[in-house]
Amino acid sequence: MISFLILGGVLAAAAGAVILLIAEVAGSGQAPHWTATLIAAGLCTSALGWVMQWLARRLQKFWRRRCIQCGREAVKGSIYCGPHLREAATLQRDRTELDRL
Repeated sequence: MISFLILGGVLAAAAGAVILLIAEVAGSGQAPHWTATLIAAGLCTSALGWVMQWLARRLQKFWRRRCIQCGREAVKGSIYCGPHLREAATLQRDRTELDRL
């Protein structure tokens, strides 16, 4: 999601630069009045995205998954720690076996 923010900012700044370039090549010498605003907004958006990406990487170690039953650290991609994961799997297996009967 953050990469889309960065990409959007870069594209907006690039579009503004292209508009300025076209105005210079066409010989008019004047680009639309909103071109500078477009470039500034694009650069600010990209900078915000880079800062958010940097913060996300730094704070990632604090966002570790915890077991929903006991609060111990869980395996990545799981909502349970090892013992509770086994317990939940056994319970689910028992339920499906009872449903088959």
